[in-house]
Amino acid sequence: MIKLAVFDMDGVVLNSMPQLRELGVHIIQESFQVARIEAQKAYDRTVGMSFRSQLDHVQLEVIDVGVNDAIAKQYAEGHKTLCQFFKVSRYFDSFLDWREMPQHTALISSTDSDIIHNHLPQVIGLPFNFILGRSQIRIDDTSIRLEKADQLMCLQTVLHLKSDEILFFGDTPRDECIANSLDIHFKLVTTDSFHHIPFKELMRTE
Repeated sequence: MIKLAVFDMDGVVLNSMPQLRELGVHIIQESFQVARIEAQKAYDRTVGMSFRSQLDHVQLEVIDVGVNDAIAKQYAEGHKTLCQFFKVSRYFDSFLDWREMPQHTALISSTDSDIIHNHLPQVIGLPFNFILGRSQIRIDDTSIRLEKADQLMCLQTVLHLKSDEILFFGDTPRDECIANSLDIHFKLVTTDSFHHIPFKELMRTE
């Protein structure tokens, strides 16, 4: 029995991915001085990570960590500006009967927690039990970014759940890989595809 339904924010709950992709591609193109097609490939190859982690993986050239931090801040400012244009999937906005949901529901995102809580009232207003943005912890002098796998493991630990009691809804192959690595159930859906799937089918895992 599924006891926790976890929904990825960008691309599943919010229709934000086209705008965020355009923002990310533009910043990669300008910051690394590469052709747009190369910037698109770099972004798409790493989509699903926080943008700061994407910068570490694009491998267009070796670049100073401090420079990547500055580029990530530029992206975050652009992200805040775009937030007002993001719309919640109709499933969550009006059609989803939350009483039929599993015992626990969670929203996770690679977006900074600050942006979620201060710039996305359309998300904060939804009745999720847990909302986890990307967070960062420091161990000694090392800063560690917590990605989606960490968020999922945190929820599993806090709620004392078995892997087969969790269903994760994501919109990218990377999300599916993360679910498989944790041995949890996964459904590949997008903001636009939700309303085509009957609710009982959406929650079925067999």
